[in-house]
Amino acid sequence: RHPRSLEQRAKLPLADWEGRCIYLEACSYLPASDMSDGRPVRRSDVAGSAYNKEGCLMYARDNIFECNVRSGCSADCHNRVVGRGISAHLQVFKTVGRGWGVRSERPLHAGSFICEYTGEMLLDSDAEAAVDDSYLFNLDGEEKGQISKRRRTGPSERGNSLNDKNPDLCVDASRIGSVARFL
Repeated sequence: RHPRSLEQRAKLPLADWEGRCIYLEACSYLPASDMSDGRPVRRSDVAGSAYNKEGCLMYARDNIFECNVRSGCSADCHNRVVGRGISAHLQVFKTVGRGWGVRSERPLHAGSFICEYTGEMLLDSDAEAAVDDSYLFNLDGEEKGQISKRRRTGPSERGNSLNDKNPDLCVDASRIGSVARFL
């Protein structure tokens, strides 16, 4: 992992699970909001673990919360998949006529964690100044190319300043980033 990515990650707040493992509840939460005082919100309609014992995602989910250093479980908990980092043997290679690509040196199981998209966290308003949005990943659910579209149609109604509690954010992997930017 790139040092700046690690630095940015260290600044992000960790969910406080009050010393308990949430393996069987990983899909029971929604992200923190202003209304919840920065704590994940427990849902009653969805429950269960996100990963099987091999660390493969069992079902597509909107939100998955993992155990962390504040949980009471060990580092090899089945609910610490992304937090452990890349375990797949990936190779970036130059393709013929299509730029760069990524391949695995070994077969991958369906649902395996491959890698996370890392880069510099930007406000969408700052990202709109980017000349090339090829490596921008929006964290608000918009698809690639929406930043260029927003340039033409106008800004989002949501907040876009550092003072806002929930600003529109994106990850810019153009200068720093992981292997994911080549997927």
